[in-house]
Amino acid sequence: MKKLTSLLLSLIVLISAVLPLTAFAETKKEALARQVQEDIAGQVEFLNITPSLDAAVDAYTLFRADQSKKDIFLAELNQNLADNSGKIVVNGRQDAVVYACVINILTLFGENVESYNGVNIKADFENLSDKTVSSPYYYRAVTEACKNIGNTTLGHYFVDELIANYYTLGQGMDYYGFSCDNTAAFLASIAPYKEDYAVYVEDAKNVINGFTTDNGCFYDSVYTDISPDSTAMAMLAFASIGEHKTAKTLYDCLMNGFESEAHNGVIMAYGLENAYTTKEALIALTYFEPSLAVDDEPLVENTNNQNVTQTASKENNSDDNTVRSPQTGAGIAFGFSAMSIGTALLICAKRKES
Repeated sequence: MKKLTSLLLSLIVLISAVLPLTAFAETKKEALARQVQEDIAGQVEFLNITPSLDAAVDAYTLFRADQSKKDIFLAELNQNLADNSGKIVVNGRQDAVVYACVINILTLFGENVESYNGVNIKADFENLSDKTVSSPYYYRAVTEACKNIGNTTLGHYFVDELIANYYTLGQGMDYYGFSCDNTAAFLASIAPYKEDYAVYVEDAKNVINGFTTDNGCFYDSVYTDISPDSTAMAMLAFASIGEHKTAKTLYDCLMNGFESEAHNGVIMAYGLENAYTTKEALIALTYFEPSLAVDDEPLVENTNNQNVTQTASKENNSDDNTVRSPQTGAGIAFGFSAMSIGTALLICAKRKES
């Protein structure tokens, strides 16, 4: 009987030790990752993007976040290739940006771009006679495609073109003027080759920091109100070059300052839920979210100089490095039930002893 008593006491001690681990298993970083994923899901639902070759950049944005409409896009792509003798033709021409987005999307899908339905899309992109990029905001998709196919020479060609046509050291990217948004788009575009363009990376960071306050970013020297667009673009820029702590701070500013009252990830502008701003936030989050899976990056810290995180505002956060898991209730119920049974058995055993 003494052995049984000792066993039951050991069981109760073990359950008491394990229960806190079960109840508080989700770290703040895990909670943040879950929150960002929920934000992305809410943005995807709100935007309701229908992927198409005609809006290939938007399709790429969607598929970075969600691939549930994959079949719609592939059906159109396959038909386009069939109708145009193995070439991708949109609005009567082979477009470098469309090709780049298709390469990026197929890469996300795990497809072979050198032999997709018998077509070498990689080679067709590399050999385009017209490599015009219609907007400096589209270079990001193009340089990422070059990185995906391993063509550094072509990637440098596009980065050099972007710099020559749009960038001024000390002032940033000029696209109808110098601004936070423009320079953030530039930094995200050269990010795949950041080691090769370190001078421009540092310069762009400094320019963006000049538009940044404790509450977010503003557009330029004329429009100085904190802007959700500018904050989202700056977040994209820093996330794309791997500076995730800065991206995290900007995420806090964006969500605390501009998220819809529905707390669904949708971003407000001028008092209304706004599709354009939400799309920019979605792009930024798809670059930020992967960093949350990196174990050695303490993005969530207990410091006094950090903005209050969205996670803290949405959940009851304690001062330690954990938050309660959504499964906490079940864990606690099981733990206390087991403890109750163990205690009851122990009492019975004691009665028998007496």
